[in-house]
Amino acid sequence: MASVEQKPEFETDEIRSYFISRLYIHKGFLDAPKKEPKRSRKKELKENK
Repeated sequence: MASVEQKPEFETDEIRSYFISRLYIHKGFLDAPKKEPKRSRKKELKENK
């Protein structure tokens, strides 16, 4: 059985002059190890040429 997570929320006014959405993260991602994103080496390689 799938776990029940909080559903997204959407808000606007009657004339639709703005739109707000709230997307909640799955609880399983809160304990995930935090890793630095891989950085592109394009700039580094370009400078070495």
